[in-house]
Amino acid sequence: MISNEQLISFFRAELEAEKNSGWSRLKRIPDTLVWRNLKFHDTLNLPDQESLLHCAARLACAWHCFIFGLPAHNQTEHPFWERWRYAKLGSYGYEFESVPHLRLVIAQFKIDAAKGKQSGVSQEFFNYALSIRGMKAHELRKGVKNIFGSIGLHKVEKSGGGNYVYHCKLEEQSFQVWIDYGGRSAQLRYVVVLPEFKKVNALSQFRFERALGFGHGDWDCITELNFDDSLQMLCEAVRYSIALPKRISDHVAKFS
Repeated sequence: MISNEQLISFFRAELEAEKNSGWSRLKRIPDTLVWRNLKFHDTLNLPDQESLLHCAARLACAWHCFIFGLPAHNQTEHPFWERWRYAKLGSYGYEFESVPHLRLVIAQFKIDAAKGKQSGVSQEFFNYALSIRGMKAHELRKGVKNIFGSIGLHKVEKSGGGNYVYHCKLEEQSFQVWIDYGGRSAQLRYVVVLPEFKKVNALSQFRFERALGFGHGDWDCITELNFDDSLQMLCEAVRYSIALPKRISDHVAKFS
């Protein structure tokens, strides 16, 4: 029987491998929360970096204990948790602002200008917001449908409210990718749903960022510049997710 500690050990190893790669995949995730977490990590000394990564591994364990029917543990008991939680609320600069927020910034500046009053949005911030070409929902849907051919897409189901279910089959593994394009704070929210976990709420299943404890699968900074790579990274995230349960089992068996 796999234990929570073994799960934590697996996810800690995943984080170490990702860090040693220079965060090669996490840096490609168009999610300002992920970027803030990476930035926060880089501001820490080595002992605090270790504390953050162990805290993230515990969080990943809490999100994935359903795979083996383990009881959930309280990741907030980790001594670094509160420090990390407050750090996420800090100011990190314009480049860490989401596309939905930048759209609000532009709208507010224009409203204030039309009323002839001084805006609470600076000219510098407004100019930066104008420089970011965020992808719109219809552009995202078209791109995702095209790229998902590489992961065995055979059916697209629209379930209303900006929600789509992509039915795929890859190397004999059937799965679904649920994507919400209609959120106010994110351009795209995804989750990978595996049929062997049909008793588990679909929205509680797999996202690559959750396996590293650094995000939730809410992509909020997909731009014209990173669009193609973001689509490729989404496919990588899906492939990672469908392989994850077996990889954990194999890891535990190897080190037991």
